[in-house]
Order: sequence, then structure tokens, then C-alpha cells
Amino acid sequence: MSSDKGTDKPLKVLVVEDEPLLALDLEAQLVQMGHVVIGMAPDSQAAFGLAEKARPDLALVDLNLRDGLTGPQIASELSRDGEVMVAFVTGSPHQIPPDYAGAACAITKPWSPKALEQVISLARMPRRDRAGLPAADLSLVRLAPSFQLGGNPRGKGK
Repeated sequence: MSSDKGTDKPLKVLVVEDEPLLALDLEAQLVQMGHVVIGMAPDSQAAFGLAEKARPDLALVDLNLRDGLTGPQIASELSRDGEVMVAFVTGSPHQIPPDYAGAACAITKPWSPKALEQVISLARMPRRDRAGLPAADLSLVRLAPSFQLGGNPRGKGK
């Protein structure tokens, strides 16, 4: 994977989603935004295999997959070396671990185009800059209520 994630370079994105229509919708939106979807994985085994082969810049990961609540495990493993930014895409934000399991942020289903754009913007930032962002950045919340930075899951307990 290239360390250059400049604003003009397409990101390589891995979609980890077991609902085929949602995965296809994410793929279509990402391609329309000019990014390359390296693959769609319905479970952890497929996610790890695709990530190993193609080394994505960004992984959009559902929490609950065919093989259970494995999204946090995937996030932890993919984000370990700092090369892949992970964002959860979930309909169950209350299941996001308090530490986000290495994910940088989360968007809720149904996601808005603005939330997806914010995830892309965050993925383009150097990791050290992402780490310095406040967890409760209200400008992000106002722009896209379905977007949240890691460490501050909105909707927790709902």
C-alpha cells in the first residue's frame, strides 16, 4: 500500500458486509466517488484474505457478519500496523466496543453520503493527525449525524 493518500489519489477500499445489497450500494457509492473497491467480504475469513492480497487504505466493516460479531476482531487485526484505516458501518452502534477495537470511526446504517465522504476524508489524513482529533468534534456531528469518531459512539445504549 502506498503511504500517499493525497486528495487526488483513489483509495483502495475493502467492504466487509454480509448483506449483499448494502455491500453493492457501498461499492457503487465508492466507485462513483472515484475510489477502487478491492473486494467485498461477507465474513472475517474473506476479509482477512482480501486484505492480505490487496492491502487496502480503508476498510468499511460491519459489526455483525455471517460468522457472528466479528467486526471488532477484523478492525483490531487490520488496524494493528497502522496502514489500514478501519471504519465501522453498523446498524447496531451500541455494540461498538468502548475502545472501538482499533477502528477510527463509525457510521450508522443507513449512512448518508456526507458521512461516507467524511470517512474518506478521515482516511486521507495521516494517522498521527487522526489520532489528534477530538472525539466529540461537533462540526462532524452537525454535518452528518450518522458519523462518529472512535472512542465516542453515539447511540450507545439505544
